[in-house]
Amino acid sequence: MIKELRERTAAGMADCKKALVETSGDMDKAVDFLRKKGLAKAAKKAGRVATEGLISQYIHGNGRIGVLLETNCETDFVARNDDFIAFTRDVSMQIAAMNPQFVSDDELSTDFLAKEKEIRMATARETGKPEKMLEKIVDGQLKKWKKEICLLDQPWVKDDKKTIRDLQSELVAKLGENIKVRRFVRFEVGEGLEKKTENFAEEVATPLGLDFWIGLPESEEPRVSRLENSPPPTDPQVVAMLEMFMGPGTNGYRALTLDGRIDGIGDEENPFNTRAVHATEMPAANGITNASSLARMYAATIGDVDGVRLIDHDTMQAARTERVNGPDLTLIMPTRIAAGFWLQNDLSPMIQEGSFGHAGAGGSLGYANPELGIGYGYVMNQMGGGIAGDPRTIGLNDAVLASL
Repeated sequence: MIKELRERTAAGMADCKKALVETSGDMDKAVDFLRKKGLAKAAKKAGRVATEGLISQYIHGNGRIGVLLETNCETDFVARNDDFIAFTRDVSMQIAAMNPQFVSDDELSTDFLAKEKEIRMATARETGKPEKMLEKIVDGQLKKWKKEICLLDQPWVKDDKKTIRDLQSELVAKLGENIKVRRFVRFEVGEGLEKKTENFAEEVATPLGLDFWIGLPESEEPRVSRLENSPPPTDPQVVAMLEMFMGPGTNGYRALTLDGRIDGIGDEENPFNTRAVHATEMPAANGITNASSLARMYAATIGDVDGVRLIDHDTMQAARTERVNGPDLTLIMPTRIAAGFWLQNDLSPMIQEGSFGHAGAGGSLGYANPELGIGYGYVMNQMGGGIAGDPRTIGLNDAVLASL
């Protein structure tokens, strides 16, 4: 048992023996005992000066994202340790994937926090709830938001039961030195550059006569159907997958909530039913349309629709050429992605190979298939509860293919 405990914790033989005695041979309790002991040691070492260390680099996504990270320790000997180097690599990957803004909440100024609270209070007042209740709601939002933007408080992408702070404390306990993530910088290609602006309404919706909005005018608000939440999943595997995809701090959560600013996803009062969100120009998660307009838009990517074609043949072929095939950092599941479009896969089953398009929240789907001459659109207000392949649109795909 001592050998097994040492393998699980990397603790010394004497410590493992003592832990097993203290916990009457319970392996899981012994692990917890050693972890608590290690964290206590880490707390004692936190005040010691750490001026050695490493500046590490990490490049992700074929050179599209880069991270430089400075991690400090007390001695040059530890800076060359394999465990220390592995820690810097894991933290660099975390920064690339989760894009934190700060190392810890110690870096958040009072003015910065006050401004964020002011913005969230203004949004919360639109709900009409009592002011005292709004204070509690917004304080809860801010607490969660700080954990999302501060590196040390983020759940580790490899094991969301641990934070990066936990990972750092465990390493301190293991190596016996104070270790600190001091600073980092994250680069992303094109970030901060002024990009060509395009107007969806003028260039796509109006020429094709679409009922399609990104930023809904107030005059159209009465026409929008209310989204009805799906029943909570009961399958443990689905629950676990949704937590990995949409749990606090994940890329999925950050994308769909504007980095936590739209709170309450999945609550009875879905924020995506509010006027404030309908008016938001958020292309990644907030297109408002009907099925015929969605299908018509995709049809115009593969041919003329009443004299309008959105992209020519060569551009369309390039747009559906596979660029990525593998696990997705945001969606977790394996995906096939072209230039801005998804391709036929288990996550978004389309009519057949050669199709290109995109799925939406709740089971909606739009795509085109040039070989079959099809533009397809399916939208709904009853949200589906799964992640991949909504059975409603799969059935419609089969029916369309059978009719050809």
